[in-house]
Amino acid sequence: MRVHVLQIGYDDAEPVDVRRERVAALVRDQRGADLVVLPELWAPTGFDYTRWSDRAETLDGPTIESLAGAAREIGATVHAGSIIERDDTVTDGRNLFNTSVLLGPAGSVLASYRKIHLFGFGEGE
Repeated sequence: MRVHVLQIGYDDAEPVDVRRERVAALVRDQRGADLVVLPELWAPTGFDYTRWSDRAETLDGPTIESLAGAAREIGATVHAGSIIERDDTVTDGRNLFNTSVLLGPAGSVLASYRKIHLFGFGEGE
């Protein structure tokens, strides 16, 4: 098994859509890998929790859609790191989640996992 682990450098001044496309291109550059692994929270501004609510998206949003296309193109499984997922169907008052997503070689979501032990979206760390 060939595993490629990507470290994503970015500046929060970089627009998220530009970063998303840059990272999808990096994933496409990993042709030959069986598994490509991205870091946690690279897409929504990393650990700048003050912007998470504005940058949250659903699992069928633009970040996962972009990476799914890259996974399909190279035929690899892609661990998309994590995104800030918005789920307005949750009724306990908490609708933002640090969610990890695994994409299959066909671009479908194989699994997702919402982090259980959070340090707190409002408090920072």
